[in-house]
Amino acid sequence: MGRVVDGRRRAGTGTNCVFFDLTQKKTGRLVQWGGAGWLVWACSFPAYVVGVGSVSGGASAGGESSNGGADGAKAGADGGKGTGSSAGGLGAGAAGDSAGAAGGPGNPGEIAPWSGPALDRFDFLLLGSARLEADGITLTRDQDVGSTGGIVQRFPVDLTQTPDLHVALRFRIESVGETGDGFAIVLHASSSGPSALGNGGGGLGYQKLMPCIAVELDTFTLGGDLPAPHLAIMSGCTPETHGKALLSLGGDPRTGGDWVLSLDFAAPTQVFEVRLRNVSTNEEVSMLDHIDLVTLLGPKAFVAVTGATGSFTSTQWVRSLQVEGGGVSLRTLTNDVSGAL
Repeated sequence: MGRVVDGRRRAGTGTNCVFFDLTQKKTGRLVQWGGAGWLVWACSFPAYVVGVGSVSGGASAGGESSNGGADGAKAGADGGKGTGSSAGGLGAGAAGDSAGAAGGPGNPGEIAPWSGPALDRFDFLLLGSARLEADGITLTRDQDVGSTGGIVQRFPVDLTQTPDLHVALRFRIESVGETGDGFAIVLHASSSGPSALGNGGGGLGYQKLMPCIAVELDTFTLGGDLPAPHLAIMSGCTPETHGKALLSLGGDPRTGGDWVLSLDFAAPTQVFEVRLRNVSTNEEVSMLDHIDLVTLLGPKAFVAVTGATGSFTSTQWVRSLQVEGGGVSLRTLTNDVSGAL
Protein backbone atom coordinates (compact mmCIF):
# COMPACT_ATOMS: atom_id res chain seq x y z
CA MET A 1 0.00 0.00 0.00
CA GLY A 2 1.26 3.53 -0.68
CA ARG A 3 0.17 7.10 -0.54
CA VAL A 4 0.66 10.16 -2.69
CA VAL A 5 2.11 13.18 -0.93
CA ASP A 6 3.98 15.89 -2.84
CA GLY A 7 3.76 13.68 -5.92
CA ARG A 8 5.77 10.81 -4.37
CA ARG A 9 4.22 7.38 -4.09
CA ARG A 10 5.10 3.94 -2.83
CA ALA A 11 4.14 1.00 -4.96
CA GLY A 12 1.83 -1.92 -4.41
CA THR A 13 -0.44 -4.24 -6.34
CA GLY A 14 -4.17 -4.26 -6.82
CA THR A 15 -7.00 -6.63 -7.60
CA ASN A 16 -10.79 -6.50 -7.91
CA CYS A 17 -10.64 -3.25 -9.84
CA VAL A 18 -13.49 -1.02 -10.96
CA PHE A 19 -12.65 1.19 -13.93
CA PHE A 20 -13.50 4.89 -13.72
CA ASP A 21 -13.31 6.73 -17.02
CA LEU A 22 -12.85 10.31 -15.83
CA THR A 23 -13.27 11.70 -19.33
CA GLN A 24 -16.79 10.28 -19.49
CA LYS A 25 -17.29 10.39 -15.70
CA LYS A 26 -18.78 6.93 -15.62
CA THR A 27 -17.79 3.41 -14.69
CA GLY A 28 -17.76 0.40 -16.91
CA ARG A 29 -15.95 -2.69 -18.07
CA LEU A 30 -12.85 -1.98 -20.11
CA VAL A 31 -13.43 -2.97 -23.74
CA GLN A 32 -10.88 -0.99 -25.73
CA TRP A 33 -8.95 2.24 -25.71
CA GLY A 34 -9.37 5.25 -27.95
CA GLY A 35 -8.96 9.00 -27.86
CA ALA A 36 -7.03 10.64 -25.05
CA GLY A 37 -9.09 9.77 -22.02
CA TRP A 38 -7.83 8.68 -18.64
CA LEU A 39 -8.78 5.70 -16.59
CA VAL A 40 -8.60 5.17 -12.84
CA TRP A 41 -8.21 1.63 -11.61
CA ALA A 42 -10.19 1.79 -8.36
CA CYS A 43 -9.33 -1.39 -6.52
CA SER A 44 -10.22 -2.94 -3.22
CA PHE A 45 -6.51 -2.68 -2.45
CA PRO A 46 -4.00 -0.24 -4.01
CA ALA A 47 -4.99 1.09 -7.44
CA TYR A 48 -3.16 2.43 -10.43
CA VAL A 49 -3.77 5.38 -12.69
CA VAL A 50 -2.80 4.59 -16.27
CA GLY A 51 -2.95 6.91 -19.28
CA VAL A 52 -3.71 5.93 -22.83
CA GLY A 53 -0.50 4.71 -24.45
CA SER A 54 1.55 5.74 -21.42
CA VAL A 55 2.78 4.46 -18.11
CA SER A 56 2.10 6.10 -14.76
CA GLY A 57 3.35 4.89 -11.40
CA GLY A 58 5.62 2.20 -12.80
CA ALA A 59 2.74 -0.04 -13.95
CA SER A 60 3.01 -1.19 -17.56
CA ALA A 61 0.48 -0.34 -20.21
CA GLY A 62 -0.25 -3.50 -22.14
CA GLY A 63 -1.01 -6.55 -20.07
CA GLU A 64 -0.95 -8.58 -23.28
CA SER A 65 1.80 -6.58 -24.96
CA SER A 66 5.38 -7.55 -24.17
CA ASN A 67 6.53 -4.14 -25.40
CA GLY A 68 4.21 -2.44 -22.98
CA GLY A 69 5.43 -4.60 -20.10
CA ALA A 70 9.09 -3.96 -20.90
CA ASP A 71 8.57 -0.24 -21.23
CA GLY A 72 6.56 -0.27 -18.03
CA ALA A 73 9.42 -1.95 -16.20
CA LYS A 74 11.87 0.62 -17.50
CA ALA A 75 9.54 3.44 -16.52
CA GLY A 76 9.26 2.07 -13.01
CA ALA A 77 13.02 1.78 -12.66
CA ASP A 78 13.46 5.33 -13.92
CA GLY A 79 10.85 6.75 -11.59
CA GLY A 80 7.75 6.04 -13.64
CA LYS A 81 8.39 8.60 -16.39
CA GLY A 82 8.64 6.36 -19.41
CA THR A 83 5.96 5.42 -21.89
CA GLY A 84 4.85 2.03 -23.09
CA SER A 85 2.69 1.34 -26.11
CA SER A 86 -0.39 -0.76 -25.42
CA ALA A 87 -1.11 -2.53 -28.68
CA GLY A 88 -2.74 -5.47 -26.99
CA GLY A 89 -5.14 -3.69 -24.68
CA LEU A 90 -4.51 -2.41 -21.16
CA GLY A 91 -3.32 -4.35 -18.15
CA ALA A 92 -1.22 -4.06 -15.06
CA GLY A 93 2.13 -5.30 -16.39
CA ALA A 94 3.82 -7.41 -13.76
CA ALA A 95 7.28 -6.25 -14.81
CA GLY A 96 6.32 -2.61 -14.61
CA ASP A 97 4.67 -3.16 -11.24
CA SER A 98 7.76 -4.82 -9.82
CA ALA A 99 9.98 -2.05 -11.13
CA GLY A 100 7.62 0.53 -9.69
CA ALA A 101 7.93 -1.12 -6.29
CA ALA A 102 11.69 -0.97 -6.59
CA GLY A 103 12.07 2.63 -7.70
CA GLY A 104 8.95 4.07 -9.34
CA PRO A 105 6.37 6.40 -7.80
CA GLY A 106 3.98 3.55 -6.90
CA ASN A 107 0.25 4.08 -6.47
CA PRO A 108 -2.11 6.43 -4.61
CA GLY A 109 -4.47 3.77 -3.29
CA GLU A 110 -8.11 3.77 -4.22
CA ILE A 111 -9.13 6.90 -6.14
CA ALA A 112 -12.56 8.27 -6.95
CA PRO A 113 -13.60 11.58 -8.52
CA TRP A 114 -15.84 13.84 -6.46
CA SER A 115 -19.47 12.72 -6.59
CA GLY A 116 -22.29 11.71 -4.27
CA PRO A 117 -21.70 7.99 -4.87
CA ALA A 118 -17.97 8.42 -4.19
CA LEU A 119 -18.69 10.10 -0.86
CA ASP A 120 -20.95 7.19 0.06
CA ARG A 121 -18.46 4.61 -1.12
CA PHE A 122 -15.67 6.10 0.99
CA ASP A 123 -18.04 6.62 3.96
CA PHE A 124 -17.89 10.42 4.04
CA LEU A 125 -20.68 12.69 5.30
CA LEU A 126 -21.12 16.40 4.56
CA LEU A 127 -22.08 18.57 7.54
CA GLY A 128 -23.64 21.99 7.92
CA SER A 129 -22.90 24.40 5.08
CA ALA A 130 -20.57 22.01 3.23
CA ARG A 131 -21.61 21.51 -0.37
CA LEU A 132 -20.52 19.10 -3.09
CA GLU A 133 -19.24 20.95 -6.16
CA ALA A 134 -17.91 19.79 -9.52
CA ASP A 135 -14.28 20.05 -8.37
CA GLY A 136 -14.43 19.19 -4.67
CA ILE A 137 -16.44 20.47 -1.75
CA THR A 138 -16.85 23.94 -0.30
CA LEU A 139 -16.89 24.04 3.50
CA THR A 140 -18.06 27.66 3.41
CA ARG A 141 -18.74 30.21 0.67
CA ASP A 142 -17.79 33.85 0.34
CA GLN A 143 -20.53 36.25 1.41
CA ASP A 144 -22.19 33.54 3.57
CA VAL A 145 -21.89 35.11 7.02
CA GLY A 146 -21.82 32.84 10.07
CA SER A 147 -21.66 29.51 8.25
CA THR A 148 -20.09 26.28 9.52
CA GLY A 149 -19.45 23.18 7.44
CA GLY A 150 -17.49 19.98 7.43
CA ILE A 151 -16.75 16.59 5.92
CA VAL A 152 -16.30 13.57 8.19
CA GLN A 153 -15.76 9.85 7.90
CA ARG A 154 -18.85 8.01 9.02
CA PHE A 155 -16.90 5.40 11.02
CA PRO A 156 -14.07 6.13 13.48
CA VAL A 157 -10.49 5.09 12.86
CA ASP A 158 -8.71 2.88 15.38
CA LEU A 159 -5.71 4.84 16.63
CA THR A 160 -4.06 1.68 17.95
CA GLN A 161 -3.91 -0.01 14.53
CA THR A 162 -1.36 0.23 11.76
CA PRO A 163 -0.64 1.67 9.27
CA ASP A 164 0.04 5.09 10.73
CA LEU A 165 -2.76 7.63 10.45
CA HIS A 166 -2.45 9.94 7.45
CA VAL A 167 -4.85 12.75 6.50
CA ALA A 168 -4.07 15.19 3.68
CA LEU A 169 -6.07 17.71 1.71
CA ARG A 170 -5.48 20.04 -1.18
CA PHE A 171 -7.33 23.28 -0.53
CA ARG A 172 -7.92 26.76 -1.87
CA ILE A 173 -9.26 29.87 -0.14
CA GLU A 174 -11.00 32.59 -2.17
CA SER A 175 -12.48 35.88 -1.00
CA VAL A 176 -13.31 39.26 -2.51
CA GLY A 177 -12.79 41.07 0.81
CA GLU A 178 -11.25 40.39 4.21
CA THR A 179 -11.03 36.64 4.79
CA GLY A 180 -12.55 34.66 7.61
CA ASP A 181 -12.36 32.49 9.51
CA GLY A 182 -10.41 29.35 8.61
CA PHE A 183 -10.62 25.57 8.72
CA ALA A 184 -9.08 22.58 10.50
CA ILE A 185 -8.30 18.88 10.27
CA VAL A 186 -10.06 17.45 13.30
CA LEU A 187 -9.82 14.17 15.21
CA HIS A 188 -12.58 13.81 17.79
CA ALA A 189 -14.48 11.23 19.81
CA SER A 190 -17.65 13.20 20.50
CA SER A 191 -20.48 11.21 22.04
CA SER A 192 -22.73 12.81 19.42
CA GLY A 193 -21.00 10.72 16.76
CA PRO A 194 -19.78 11.67 13.29
CA SER A 195 -22.50 14.26 12.67
CA ALA A 196 -21.24 16.47 15.51
CA LEU A 197 -20.16 19.94 14.43
CA GLY A 198 -18.63 22.52 16.76
CA ASN A 199 -18.98 26.29 17.04
CA GLY A 200 -18.56 28.53 14.01
CA GLY A 201 -16.74 31.82 13.66
CA GLY A 202 -13.40 31.62 15.47
CA GLY A 203 -14.33 28.11 16.64
CA LEU A 204 -13.75 26.92 13.03
CA GLY A 205 -16.33 24.15 13.45
CA TYR A 206 -14.28 22.21 16.02
CA GLN A 207 -14.78 24.21 19.24
CA LYS A 208 -16.76 22.22 21.85
CA LEU A 209 -16.15 18.87 20.17
CA MET A 210 -14.90 16.83 23.11
CA PRO A 211 -12.52 15.07 23.34
CA CYS A 212 -10.75 16.55 20.35
CA ILE A 213 -7.52 17.63 18.70
CA ALA A 214 -7.34 19.91 15.67
CA VAL A 215 -4.79 21.31 13.26
CA GLU A 216 -6.12 24.74 12.37
CA LEU A 217 -5.33 27.12 9.57
CA ASP A 218 -6.69 30.33 11.05
CA THR A 219 -7.26 33.13 8.54
CA PHE A 220 -8.69 35.87 10.79
CA THR A 221 -7.17 37.50 13.86
CA LEU A 222 -9.46 37.82 16.85
CA GLY A 223 -8.57 39.73 20.01
CA GLY A 224 -5.81 37.89 21.87
CA ASP A 225 -5.39 35.40 19.04
CA LEU A 226 -2.18 34.71 17.14
CA PRO A 227 -1.73 36.86 14.03
CA ALA A 228 -3.43 35.45 10.94
CA PRO A 229 -2.78 33.47 8.94
CA HIS A 230 -1.29 30.87 11.25
CA LEU A 231 -1.06 27.10 11.50
CA ALA A 232 -1.44 25.57 14.95
CA ILE A 233 -1.99 22.29 16.79
CA MET A 234 -4.98 22.62 19.14
CA SER A 235 -4.80 19.68 21.51
CA GLY A 236 -7.89 20.61 23.50
CA CYS A 237 -9.89 22.13 20.64
CA THR A 238 -10.07 25.42 22.52
CA PRO A 239 -9.41 28.26 20.04
CA GLU A 240 -7.72 30.44 22.66
CA THR A 241 -5.22 27.75 23.69
CA HIS A 242 -2.61 26.98 21.05
CA GLY A 243 -0.04 24.25 21.07
CA LYS A 244 2.83 24.42 18.62
CA ALA A 245 2.21 27.02 15.93
CA LEU A 246 3.74 28.47 12.78
CA LEU A 247 3.32 32.08 11.67
CA SER A 248 5.61 31.97 8.64
CA LEU A 249 3.82 29.76 6.11
CA GLY A 250 5.78 30.24 2.92
CA GLY A 251 3.14 32.57 1.53
CA ASP A 252 -0.40 33.62 2.36
CA PRO A 253 -3.06 30.94 1.75
CA ARG A 254 -5.75 33.63 1.80
CA THR A 255 -4.67 35.01 -1.56
CA GLY A 256 -5.85 32.01 -3.59
CA GLY A 257 -3.96 29.21 -5.26
CA ASP A 258 -3.71 25.60 -4.17
CA TRP A 259 -2.07 24.45 -0.93
CA VAL A 260 -1.66 21.03 0.70
CA LEU A 261 -2.13 20.43 4.43
CA SER A 262 -1.27 17.04 5.90
CA LEU A 263 -1.29 15.33 9.28
CA ASP A 264 0.61 12.12 10.08
CA PHE A 265 0.53 10.26 13.38
CA ALA A 266 2.72 7.27 14.25
CA ALA A 267 1.20 5.41 17.19
CA PRO A 268 4.35 3.52 18.28
CA THR A 269 6.40 6.72 18.66
CA GLN A 270 3.48 9.14 19.28
CA VAL A 271 5.00 11.50 16.71
CA PHE A 272 2.42 13.97 15.39
CA GLU A 273 3.62 15.72 12.24
CA VAL A 274 1.96 18.57 10.34
CA ARG A 275 3.02 19.86 6.93
CA LEU A 276 1.80 22.78 4.82
CA ARG A 277 2.93 23.19 1.22
CA ASN A 278 2.42 26.03 -1.23
CA VAL A 279 1.73 24.19 -4.49
CA SER A 280 2.74 27.10 -6.74
CA THR A 281 6.19 27.50 -5.16
CA ASN A 282 6.58 24.02 -3.65
CA GLU A 283 7.75 25.71 -0.43
CA GLU A 284 6.87 23.63 2.63
CA VAL A 285 6.77 24.27 6.37
CA SER A 286 6.32 21.63 9.04
CA MET A 287 6.17 21.04 12.78
CA LEU A 288 6.50 17.99 15.01
CA ASP A 289 5.02 17.21 18.39
CA HIS A 290 4.75 14.14 20.61
CA ILE A 291 1.11 13.52 21.52
CA ASP A 292 -0.49 10.43 23.04
CA LEU A 293 -3.70 10.44 21.00
CA VAL A 294 -5.06 7.31 22.64
CA THR A 295 -4.86 8.94 26.06
CA LEU A 296 -6.27 12.21 24.72
CA LEU A 297 -9.10 10.81 22.59
CA GLY A 298 -9.47 7.14 23.43
CA PRO A 299 -8.73 4.27 21.06
CA LYS A 300 -11.06 5.47 18.30
CA ALA A 301 -11.71 8.85 16.71
CA PHE A 302 -13.63 10.40 13.85
CA VAL A 303 -11.63 12.12 11.10
CA ALA A 304 -13.12 15.40 9.92
CA VAL A 305 -12.31 18.65 8.15
CA THR A 306 -14.32 21.62 9.40
CA GLY A 307 -14.43 25.29 8.51
CA ALA A 308 -16.37 28.40 9.43
CA THR A 309 -17.01 32.06 8.69
CA GLY A 310 -18.06 34.87 10.99
CA SER A 311 -18.59 38.49 10.02
CA PHE A 312 -15.87 38.03 7.40
CA THR A 313 -16.19 35.26 4.86
CA SER A 314 -14.42 33.16 2.25
CA THR A 315 -14.98 30.21 -0.02
CA GLN A 316 -12.96 27.40 1.52
CA TRP A 317 -12.44 24.61 -1.00
CA VAL A 318 -11.35 21.06 -0.33
CA ARG A 319 -10.20 19.98 -3.79
CA SER A 320 -8.61 16.64 -2.83
CA LEU A 321 -8.92 14.59 0.34
CA GLN A 322 -6.81 11.57 1.30
CA VAL A 323 -7.14 9.30 4.36
CA GLU A 324 -5.28 6.19 5.44
CA GLY A 325 -4.66 4.32 8.68
CA GLY A 326 -6.45 3.14 11.76
CA GLY A 327 -8.05 0.28 9.86
CA VAL A 328 -8.85 2.42 6.80
CA SER A 329 -7.14 1.56 3.51
CA LEU A 330 -5.64 4.41 1.51
CA ARG A 331 -8.34 6.33 -0.36
CA THR A 332 -8.31 9.60 -2.25
CA LEU A 333 -11.20 11.77 -3.37
CA THR A 334 -9.96 13.94 -6.23
CA ASN A 335 -10.61 14.88 -9.83
CA ASP A 336 -6.86 14.73 -10.51
CA VAL A 337 -6.34 11.42 -12.27
CA SER A 338 -2.78 11.11 -10.92
CA GLY A 339 -4.05 11.07 -7.35
CA ALA A 340 -1.25 13.46 -6.36
CA LEU A 341 -2.08 16.14 -3.82
